[in-house]
Amino acid sequence: MSIDEPELGLHPAAIALLAEQARSVSRHAQILFATQSTAFLDYFEPDEVVVVERAGCVTSLRRTNGDTLRDWLSGYTLSEVFDKGVIGGRPRCD
Repeated sequence: MSIDEPELGLHPAAIALLAEQARSVSRHAQILFATQSTAFLDYFEPDEVVVVERAGCVTSLRRTNGDTLRDWLSGYTLSEVFDKGVIGGRPRCD
């Protein structure tokens, strides 16, 4: 199942409920969320997040790694790490 920008139009408290429900359903089915919401990231573990980037004509998908981000995540949330550009996914001009 894939859902594009599920957080649009939701009350901020409902985003947490959506993430909770997704985790429950994911035991039985694969779920893909496409989002640009950094706040939505904070409800997931780094190993559950895949960053999509495009360079020229090539699109790459890369799963974030909790072990690699351990030092960053000791002082920042996943959304803050994203905002700092550490895990990629930022717009680029090629």
